Amino acid sequence: MQKIPIEQLHVAKGILLVFIIAKIIVIKNADLQLFYI
Repeated sequence: MQKIPIEQLHVAKGILLVFIIAKIIVIKNADLQLFYI
């Protein structure tokens, strides 16, 4: 098993956070209509 560099883990977490925040913003902007990423 290869060791994953800490920097890559931070990047992955950052990308996940961006996706979650973007999803929340899109849902709020859609006024909770049936529109999801």
